[in-house]
Amino acid sequence: MIRFALSFALVAAVATQAAADDRTLSIDDAIGRVEAAAAGITAAREGLDGASARVAAARAGRLPTATASASYQRTLLSEYADVFGDLPFGQANAWRLGVNVTQPIYDFGRTSSAVAVAQAGVEAARLGITSVRAQIVYAVAQAYWDAALAVRAVEIGQEGLTSADEALQQVQLAFSQQSAAEFDVVRAQVARDNQATGLIQLEAQRDIAMAYLARLIDAPLDERLALTTPLEGDDGAAISATARDRAGLAPDQPSVAVASAAAEVRLREATVRQLRSQVMPSLAASTDFGLVNYPDDIHPFNTDWRANWTIGVGFSVPLFDGFRSRETSRALRRDVAAARARMSDVQESVAVEARVIDARLAAATATWEQARRTVEQAQRAFAIAELRFAQGASTHLELVDARTQLQQAELNRARSARDVRVATLRRDLQAGLPLGAGGP
Repeated sequence: MIRFALSFALVAAVATQAAADDRTLSIDDAIGRVEAAAAGITAAREGLDGASARVAAARAGRLPTATASASYQRTLLSEYADVFGDLPFGQANAWRLGVNVTQPIYDFGRTSSAVAVAQAGVEAARLGITSVRAQIVYAVAQAYWDAALAVRAVEIGQEGLTSADEALQQVQLAFSQQSAAEFDVVRAQVARDNQATGLIQLEAQRDIAMAYLARLIDAPLDERLALTTPLEGDDGAAISATARDRAGLAPDQPSVAVASAAAEVRLREATVRQLRSQVMPSLAASTDFGLVNYPDDIHPFNTDWRANWTIGVGFSVPLFDGFRSRETSRALRRDVAAARARMSDVQESVAVEARVIDARLAAATATWEQARRTVEQAQRAFAIAELRFAQGASTHLELVDARTQLQQAELNRARSARDVRVATLRRDLQAGLPLGAGGP
């Protein structure tokens, strides 16, 4: 057991020295890079800006519109040429300048319903940003814990390889002293080589996990990362608080999935009101001011401009559109009913998923506690097996079996610790995640 502790200390010292040149990265650092590294957040913000612009465009329906016009007309032949003389009729040249201003007075809900539709789009876009941020935070944190698990697996593999090397040296020494058979040496060599092969695979898995984490946080792929947040710790509440803050989740944040379903219902209802307003009357005031000039061929730009100015009020009523509005309204009402049904289903699904998440967290915690006790027992068993082997009271097969059980117990403990971390974060980010995110 002393030799095992010394070899573990040596491995840890080598790993610490190697990590001295690496870039240290805590879970808080990884989550903090979400904003700069996530293109999805940028796209969601662009969508929010577009939705806000549509609200402004809808509100513009209450504002006046002004149109300016200018035209020139050349008359080649006219029936009035020899009749009215200097009167405007039949003049060969005509310049016209005009301005028209129209002010809506009342549109029976047309503008307000359009604003409601646009505002529902803004709400959906804001919820989309929250959801995207929460998903990216969760993905980064999960990648971090996966990478931490892969690093721990490599450490366990290195410890096992060191132990296998020591056992091989002991068997070789015993063989040289004619107290062990050649079969024992070959078996110890095979056990050591199997450990080396397994370590190669674990290192490859670690490199893959590190590359995936680096891609998510927009770090250079050739930069070595030294993860500083351990798999096991009592800092889960602080990590969740940081994750919720980076995701933009308020302490009393309702479920984004439910809020999105409710926003869809409001959008459908506003669309129905907008359609109904299209068949209602509209009232508007308008004014037209124009200048007309009839130059002759000798003086193409004279100063004889004549003015026209009118004001008026217009009232229009849609009479018949071939039942188009009626059928469209009926289809939209069906959409409203479907959206309400979906919202009810989402509410139930969110409640069920909360139960599932709590059950998974409880199972992961219980598994970790069991794995922790198993590791303690496996360490004791390996220490006894190592001592018995050194004293010649047991075979190499017994030592290999004890070492294998210890490695498996340590791996199970590391996996359970990772599962507790991920499940805790999944529970605390549930309000911002879509249904089914982080499932099996």
